[in-house]
Amino acid sequence: MQKCMWKLGIFSLILTFAVIALFSPPAGAGKKPIKIAGIYITSGPAKSHGDLLGEGIKLAVKQINQRGGILGGRPVELRVYDEGTSADVAVASTRKAISDGCVGISSGSAIMTTLVVQSVAKEAGIPLTIGIACGKKLCNKKHGYYGSVHVSLDVRTVDAPVYRWVAKQGYKTISFLNYDSERTRNAAYVYHDILDKPNSPLKILREVWMPVGQTSVDMEVTKILRDNPDFIYAQIWTTPSQASFFSALKKQGYKGGVGIVDATLQA
Repeated sequence: MQKCMWKLGIFSLILTFAVIALFSPPAGAGKKPIKIAGIYITSGPAKSHGDLLGEGIKLAVKQINQRGGILGGRPVELRVYDEGTSADVAVASTRKAISDGCVGISSGSAIMTTLVVQSVAKEAGIPLTIGIACGKKLCNKKHGYYGSVHVSLDVRTVDAPVYRWVAKQGYKTISFLNYDSERTRNAAYVYHDILDKPNSPLKILREVWMPVGQTSVDMEVTKILRDNPDFIYAQIWTTPSQASFFSALKKQGYKGGVGIVDATLQA
């Protein structure tokens, strides 16, 4: 999953340049740098999540500049802004990027913040590529924006192989610990669609939901272990919550299989 997110960062920025080429006039004299905003999570408990997207964006800028830039040889200047985990932070960063002269934005770590980034970009007519966030609201008539491009992978494409892999390992029961986000709700729809069938070799015992950003999961793990599942899959993506998850399992002596958003998809 980490490698996937890193690649999405690269692809996202490349598409930003392609959209800018459609929006922009030919390169002017002097070949001034083209300012691009990378708006992703750079602070708080979800920083590691944003860092993966940011690494891909930075690498894309480096490689494109080494190859002579874009739009007739103009270099790319990347400006980084914090997407944060709240609408207020995301809006402030997007407006700052636009006031700083950025003509394209690469963003999209989470659905809530991406919606407001998209709204501000739409208002200013700035092209936007969305790297990770996915959801119907980003594409519907009310919230959608013709100047945005989505490069995130479909939830079914990413998640379905994980659940099938768990079943092939011989596990008979599974429980889920989920952050309550639109992306995870979409994932839940997928795993219920696959595993709730009468002939499914893998049975869902329990789902435990918690707010995005919650760092301590001891109580949630205790609830899950009441059923003694063969496998636990945690869709939580902040470093503190993941550390708390593994610590709680160790304290309570769990010996079954474990998957976490990054680790299981990497396997």
